[in-house]
Amino acid sequence: MGFFQRLFSKKGTPYTRTPVRFGRFHEGLKTEERFESWDVALDRFTKDDFLGSLEALFHYLNDPENPTIQYVRSRNKIEFTIEQGSSVIVGWSNPLEFQATSDIFQLKEKHAGLMRTLLESNYSLDYCKYVLKEKTISLKFNSKALDGAPSKIYSGLRELALLADKQDDLILNKFSDYVEKEDFKITPLPAEELTLKANFLRDQLDELKANYQACALDPEEFQGAYSYLILNTCYRLDYLLKPEGELMDLFENIHQGYFDSSKGITPAKNKMNFITLLEKGTKVMKDLEEECYEVNYTFGYTTPVTIERVQDFVLEEVDKMDWYIREGHREIGLAIPGYIVGYSLFHYALPRPLPELFALYYEITEYDFFKGLGFSPILVKNGGLEKAIIIQKVKKIFKKDSKNAKNGPILSEIDQKLRFDSVYHFSKSFLQLIGEHKFGSWA
Repeated sequence: MGFFQRLFSKKGTPYTRTPVRFGRFHEGLKTEERFESWDVALDRFTKDDFLGSLEALFHYLNDPENPTIQYVRSRNKIEFTIEQGSSVIVGWSNPLEFQATSDIFQLKEKHAGLMRTLLESNYSLDYCKYVLKEKTISLKFNSKALDGAPSKIYSGLRELALLADKQDDLILNKFSDYVEKEDFKITPLPAEELTLKANFLRDQLDELKANYQACALDPEEFQGAYSYLILNTCYRLDYLLKPEGELMDLFENIHQGYFDSSKGITPAKNKMNFITLLEKGTKVMKDLEEECYEVNYTFGYTTPVTIERVQDFVLEEVDKMDWYIREGHREIGLAIPGYIVGYSLFHYALPRPLPELFALYYEITEYDFFKGLGFSPILVKNGGLEKAIIIQKVKKIFKKDSKNAKNGPILSEIDQKLRFDSVYHFSKSFLQLIGEHKFGSWA
């Protein structure tokens, strides 16, 4: 049995499920050692050591705490596999050329629309192409070693990985009568977790429907108010359910539609997104195991950002809560902090400690969901916020900042600035604390 067969044999032992994961994978902050591997890859490439350069690149990409790249090197060849979602990239390289492929589908029957879709997609790709060999539809990326700089190999592998993982579910939904998906590594969620998530999805859709229909604001004049309700729901569901298929694609389409500057926000767009979200959300609720499962990632979808850029966004948006609360539109006012947190987690590869702080916000505001997953300690009791426990958790995160670790005055601002009189006051003060704090370096 060859290297790839041994690694991905269906008879092999499935990997152990990790603790509950939330949100979108991002490549995150790499260690100094991994950055050094990138420098080694560049140096070896300039010295015509292509296989050595590729090996260093794999060290740069591979997270030692959750390795998703495996390879075997001989004197003049490397064979490798890369996990990305429900797809797997297999490849090889010798001193002269490099090739990576991900088999996506088995063709049951030829279909003109499917072939046209794949052919048209090839024209928009920078590094990869769809290929059909016998009955297997694959994505392929190859390069000569001579022009296989680490930046090109990284970009080509990333394009292949993201496309293979994303397009498989989309094409399967559209052409399910003509293709069947290759069977790769996924770990099903426990039945009780799927039930909890299905109930949470139902409750969130019901809450959106009630708040949207109860909103008395003119949809022509207050388009943003309705958008806050929809986007808050999308981002919250994306983070807490972590869907991998049709629902993930729906959230991305709604997000992109709102932030396409050429189209803007219109009442018609709000209404269409509202209806589509309810319809598709209700549909996938019945077979949530097809949407929610555990997979490993090597490449992230999110955009790297500085902590200052996120702080500017937080402070720009958070004060918008006040008018809605003052005028009696409480649900819209409370959707704004959810929108801020959700957008940041959905769109950005956040620097620390923002992921931990934003995750804590959801743990507080969706305490029943986290309680159902077995999280402790409980941060909300009898409808009230557990002030001492929450402050302790916030300080624990802030203490990881080397500038704060031994600085009592900085940590004391947490006690002074956080307010617990209501969810509104807590949400606003918590985000203002994040937006105004001068962060240092993080352990």
